[in-house]
Amino acid sequence: MAQSETIHRWKRFRLCEDTVDFPDGKTAKQTIVRHPGAALIVPIQGDHLFLLRQYRPALDRWIFEFPAGTIEENESPIACAKRELQEETQHVADCWTELGAIHPAPGFCDEEMYLYVASSLAPKSGQPDDDEYLDVISLSVDEVSKLIRDNEITDCKTITAFTLATLKGLIPQ
Repeated sequence: MAQSETIHRWKRFRLCEDTVDFPDGKTAKQTIVRHPGAALIVPIQGDHLFLLRQYRPALDRWIFEFPAGTIEENESPIACAKRELQEETQHVADCWTELGAIHPAPGFCDEEMYLYVASSLAPKSGQPDDDEYLDVISLSVDEVSKLIRDNEITDCKTITAFTLATLKGLIPQ
């Protein structure tokens, strides 16, 4: 990147216009969202998974997704995951397994999202953010698979995390 100009800031995000040097020597302007990163949690309780049914204003509808949230300043990805699990599901976990990291929207955003599996869950009070509208639901692995197969779960980070956890043998079959 040869040059970057911040066009707009909101919360912890920045909209930038960058002058980019491409591998072939050409340069071009690109609009990029600068994101502080996020963490997503696959909460497992026995043979069930906790998902959220969450209202997403950008889509103007309710969707199914795993708990997730933005990393706060000076917060590690695992600390973010633990905080979000408690805030959004009112549970804490004794066992954490890192699945890896993904880039949910690399065409316009530099977000890196860290994926975790949380198990050995125990209830502990927590409070979602004021601008979050969500219900916690417990579904069997088969129910989650069916919702993905039937295109009722359309959230890419949730589908990716479920697939990775399944491929790594971390989701009970």
